[in-house]
Amino acid sequence: FGLFDNIAASDAASDSADRSVAQAQEDARRSLAALTAERDAAQKRAARADQLAREGRTNADMFQRQYKAGTRSVIEVAGLVETMARLEESRIAAHFELARAEIDIARALGLLADGDKI
Repeated sequence: FGLFDNIAASDAASDSADRSVAQAQEDARRSLAALTAERDAAQKRAARADQLAREGRTNADMFQRQYKAGTRSVIEVAGLVETMARLEESRIAAHFELARAEIDIARALGLLADGDKI
């Protein structure tokens, strides 16, 4: 190889490296966009779960008052309390999913500490 061949090979390697870096940056942008969309969806689900759990608690309180007043049966109150418990469980799961999505974004951005290096 001559000097010009070495320069051409060096330029080709540099161009290849530039393309690899550009591809990696694009992949990272796409990944972050997907994680952000996932987090946004999780936020909406958590907000909806909060609303449903609040409504469930309100209904359970109302049913208990109605039971004490004699207009509801124990079975009706128990059924509603079970429903309220499921709604609360869903609310907690939705918030866990949201926290997980936020951790995934932090990991992708390199914001998490490496416990092995602390």
